Amino acid sequence: MGTVDAAGDALLDGVRRLAADAGPVPVLAGLGSAFADALGVDAVADRPALLDGASEPVPDDLVPAVRTVADGGAAPDVMGQAAEAVVDRRGRRAGGVHHTQPAVADGIVRLASAASANGIPTSVCDPAVGGGAFLLAAARSLRESGLPPAEVLDRLWGCDLDPSAVSVAEVALWLWAAETGSAALPPPGRLVVDDGLLASPATWADPPSAGFDLVVGNPPFGNQLETATARSAARRRQLVARFGEAAGGYVDTAALFLLACCNLARWGGVVALVQPQSVLAARDAAPVRAELGERARLAGTWTDGERVFDAEVDVCALVLEVGGDTGDRSLVVRAQGPTFERAPDAEPPGSEGAAGSWAPLLARADDPPLGRIDDAGRLGDLCEATAGFRRQFYGLVGAVDEASSAPTGSGEDGRPLVTCGLIHPGTCLWS
Repeated sequence: MGTVDAAGDALLDGVRRLAADAGPVPVLAGLGSAFADALGVDAVADRPALLDGASEPVPDDLVPAVRTVADGGAAPDVMGQAAEAVVDRRGRRAGGVHHTQPAVADGIVRLASAASANGIPTSVCDPAVGGGAFLLAAARSLRESGLPPAEVLDRLWGCDLDPSAVSVAEVALWLWAAETGSAALPPPGRLVVDDGLLASPATWADPPSAGFDLVVGNPPFGNQLETATARSAARRRQLVARFGEAAGGYVDTAALFLLACCNLARWGGVVALVQPQSVLAARDAAPVRAELGERARLAGTWTDGERVFDAEVDVCALVLEVGGDTGDRSLVVRAQGPTFERAPDAEPPGSEGAAGSWAPLLARADDPPLGRIDDAGRLGDLCEATAGFRRQFYGLVGAVDEASSAPTGSGEDGRPLVTCGLIHPGTCLWS
C-alpha cells in the first residue's frame, strides 16, 4: 500500500490547497468526480448529487495520484479523509472533525461483531457519520459475508450535522459499490443531515421498527473545559432535557453519544463507539457510566496504545450489548493498538457500582497487576512521575486525602495537597 498511501497524501495536500481558494464543496465534488472517472462510472445517470457541483476539477498534476488511489481500492476512504482535510485545524477541533483510519474502523466493527450473538447485522447506523469511515467498514464486513453491494447499502443508515460530510459519505459508499462493478446509491433518506444526539429511528426513512442491530461510530469529542468545544447555554439545556443528570457538569459530548446510541439500538443490539479515555474515569461522566450499567452489558474495549487521530487526546472504544444481562460477570474482551492485538480479558465494571472508574479496562497486556497502597509515606518512595498532573488527575482522586486549613497541631490528620498551580517563586498559595 506504500504507493497508494503516498498518492493519497499527495491528493490530500492538493485538496487543502485548492479548498483554501475555491471552497471545500466544489473541491470535494471535483475529487469525487475524478475518482468516478477513474473507476469508469462518471457518466452513469444514478450518481450522488454532490458530483453535479463539480465545478473545481482536479488539476492535471494530481490525476496520476487519483488513478493510483482508485486502482488501489482506496478511493472511498480517501474521500472521507478529504472531507477532514478541507477543514482547518481550529474548525476540526471545535467540531470534533477527525477521520477514522480504515484499519481502526474495520477493527472496531470486527470487535462489535464478535460481541453480538445475532449474526450478520441487518441494520447498521452511524449517528455521527462524517465522511463515512464506519459505514464503509460495515459495508466491507457485510460484503465479506456474501451480500451483493445493493443489499449491503440497504442495511446502512447515518446522519451528521454537516451537510457536506453527509454528501461525502454518500459519494464514498457509491464509490465503494462501484469498485465491485455495481454503482449503487444508498436508498433515499438513509443518509440525512440531523443531530445524532437527538435522533430517533424515525429520523431516517425505513428504519427498523425495533431499533438498529449495530450502532457504531466516532462521535465528536467536546471537552467542556475548553472554550472551543464547550456547549452553549442553550445546548446545555437541550441536552439536559434529553439526558437528564447525565448531561450535567463537564461531561464530554462524546459520552452522551453512548446514551443516544443505546436509544437507537434495539434490545440485544450492539453499540460500539470511539471515546476519549477520560470518559472511563472522569467524575462528571459517572452518571453516564451508571446509566450504561443499568441499560447494557460492557462486552469489549479497545485502547489505541498510540494516538491514531490528529488530536491531542488518548482514545478507546467501548462495545456495549444493549439490554444484556447487567448482572452478567462475563469477562470483557479487550484489544489494543492499531492492529487490535488481543489483551487479557478483564473483569467488568460494577463491583463497586457501575458509576465507579472503568479505567482498569485500559490496562495493557504488559501492565503490572493493580495494587493497593495501605501505608502513607513519601510519593517518591513509591514511584517516579511520568506524566503531568492534569492527564492523570482522575486516576489519583481515590488516593487523595487532603488536610483542611486547620492550624498545625490541631490534631487533624492529613497533609496539604499542593499542586503545581499553587507553587510560585518563593511562596506556596495553598489555603
